[in-house]
Amino acid sequence: MGFAGKFRKAIAISRPIFWIGPMLAYRLGLFFAGIDRGPFEIVEMLLFTFPYAFIIYGLNDLFDMECDTPNPRKGGMWGAKLTKKDAPWVKKLILVFSAAIVLTALLTLNPLHIFLAFLALAVPYVYSAPPFRIKSRPMLDSLLSSAYGFGPFLFAYSLSGELFLSPYLFLFSLSFSGLHALATIMDVEYDRKAGINTFAVALGPRAPALFSLGVSIMGLILIWPYFSHSYLVSFGILLAVALSTWLTLFPTPKNARIEFNFIFAFVFFWIFYFFLKYVILGAWFADYSEMEFQTMLPELMKYVKT
Repeated sequence: MGFAGKFRKAIAISRPIFWIGPMLAYRLGLFFAGIDRGPFEIVEMLLFTFPYAFIIYGLNDLFDMECDTPNPRKGGMWGAKLTKKDAPWVKKLILVFSAAIVLTALLTLNPLHIFLAFLALAVPYVYSAPPFRIKSRPMLDSLLSSAYGFGPFLFAYSLSGELFLSPYLFLFSLSFSGLHALATIMDVEYDRKAGINTFAVALGPRAPALFSLGVSIMGLILIWPYFSHSYLVSFGILLAVALSTWLTLFPTPKNARIEFNFIFAFVFFWIFYFFLKYVILGAWFADYSEMEFQTMLPELMKYVKT
């Protein structure tokens, strides 16, 4: 396979729709720490897009190579189907991106930041690789996925020399666990055939659906005192509660795919809306006094830190 083919496959492996989550979590960590976004921070933030996603999903695909082959959901936006010929260059690229994250962290001479860089690389490994293979440990597989949110946040915050260990941070990060639980329902048939003991395989599809519903309800309870500050965020959580309730009543792989796609469509619609309004057309259409995130985030910080 030539360079162009490997490049296209590398993009597919990294699942581009998942690039934005860790990047935004990193940016939020900078904001909460009161750190200005400079050239160094931008480089680290970019490392948490394609490079970090490739590490996570590259490891996952390497260790799931055989069971991914018959799964029709694999391919395109949901990753690439790897062969044994792909393994050497995928491993090398994982090592290159891992070295880039560690070496960049070393430049700070910040022991906490350096430690978290190694931890950020260890989590994807223990999730996918034996003997740990958390992916095959029911419920733990979804719970560990919350690190997708709080990991980059803490990594950025640690540039201040401190950690931000608020329980709200970990509870909000459970939204990633809820999404992971949905994914185990989507793949339950193929994981069962492959002998991968995921959340949905071990306990049945309704259990992860209930877990996702519980995460959504907990998010609604947490956001309730803050409801009026961001109707967009609040409506998004209400939507997740409604969809998760429906999935709990009808827990099928098809319905899990519908909910998963609906949530992503909601998120990316608003990302596109704000990007178009404030970045592309800002000179003509944006009223920055109404820019929700400019007023929402300081209020959120006050709420979380109390």
